[in-house]
Amino acid sequence: MKSDTSLCELTNVSVSFGEVDVLKGVSVSVYAGEIVGLFGHNGAGKSTVLKVLMGEFIPQHGLVTMSVPFTYVPQGERIFPSLSVEENICVASGVCKVPQFVLELFPSLKNKLQIRAGSLSGGEQQMVALGRGLIHKPKLLLLDEPSLGLAPKLVREVYGMIEHLRSSLGIGVLVIEHNREALMPILDRGYVMDKGSIVEEIVRST
Repeated sequence: MKSDTSLCELTNVSVSFGEVDVLKGVSVSVYAGEIVGLFGHNGAGKSTVLKVLMGEFIPQHGLVTMSVPFTYVPQGERIFPSLSVEENICVASGVCKVPQFVLELFPSLKNKLQIRAGSLSGGEQQMVALGRGLIHKPKLLLLDEPSLGLAPKLVREVYGMIEHLRSSLGIGVLVIEHNREALMPILDRGYVMDKGSIVEEIVRST
């Protein structure tokens, strides 16, 4: 359930590269306990919004506020196939054992920690990627196309996991998604982008 605590905000943000305007007065916000979608075709500016939030791009205009620790889970290759599940979750985290709360969130991984991650199902591999992102207990998850390359059944499974994370941990989630229909069942709010601008805002009716 959404709270009044703002986790991150872009307010009237513009980003240009040379003569090209990539973001044009974009305003996006995520509050604790809500799932927010960012939709649009390739090149609409969705990934640039994430990069601004992560500090990779500095906007020429506008205000960026990031008030809590966050984790970014990129699209594409989500795991290291030759490493074990435990090694995947713990890599680069500074810990050498999977925290108990991660195993409670993803109980099907409990007996598979020493198995090569590449042998897992697509849904289990996404659990590993999410577990790695959650290991430091962020307040905000930034997810880039989590349904990419997954069969429809696994897409539903992955978004079921994300909704469970939101309800269990009270975190905020910002999801870049090309597959708008896949995210709609769990969406609280959304923004549709086109050519660097927000062209539609979506609010789920209660």
